[in-house]
Amino acid sequence: MPPNLMRAGVFLAISALAASAWAADGEAGRWFLGAEAGYVEHRFETSYDYLGGGEPDQFVNRAYGGEIALAFGYSLPLHSRLSLDVLGRIAGNDAEWTLDTVDEYSGTARGGPARLAFEMPFFYDALARPRLILPAGFSAFGEAGLRYGYQRLKKESEASTRYEISKWTPAFVFGGGLCFEALDNLSIYAVYRYAIFDAAGTESFFPDGGPWENVEVRSRSQSIGLGMIFVF
Repeated sequence: MPPNLMRAGVFLAISALAASAWAADGEAGRWFLGAEAGYVEHRFETSYDYLGGGEPDQFVNRAYGGEIALAFGYSLPLHSRLSLDVLGRIAGNDAEWTLDTVDEYSGTARGGPARLAFEMPFFYDALARPRLILPAGFSAFGEAGLRYGYQRLKKESEASTRYEISKWTPAFVFGGGLCFEALDNLSIYAVYRYAIFDAAGTESFFPDGGPWENVEVRSRSQSIGLGMIFVF
């Protein structure tokens, strides 16, 4: 089993055990399925540390797009007005950033046209979601847990430097929202989430193989979504 998936599974297992220890007497938990659609923004900060010296550079850019997700989880009542959902979530999005530029390196004859691109098309989350039951079928909830996102930062060029970072990167994700129980086994909800990812890095190289800089990217992601939950 991949280490990232194992960590997410361990988090869900610990959350479920903790919920069981606090479960309300005589009340059984229920499984649920969820689907969600929304909007996502990726903010990524790219740093360049030049191996030959010179002042480091840093750039901040953003990518925007739509997001869809599926979830599967278990809801356990803790009190007459409090429950805990433990869930796994898989999401995809079409947010992408691109830039066409011309590199110029002072004091050298190197450089030329280049294209940069960033995307983080897939996430999977392991979340704990405490819910406070409110009047009239409403409930308010918070979320916290682990996220792994597949991020890709790539620079392509025939004459200038090139590099690629393509990896699953861990993050801490948290958020909250409001839920409404439309039917006995169907609820709708609105949610906001924010994720802070670990840094990832690589080196860039010229076409002749010569290294030029250390590249590091630090990403954050935020999203809003509307979804539904079917309890069975």
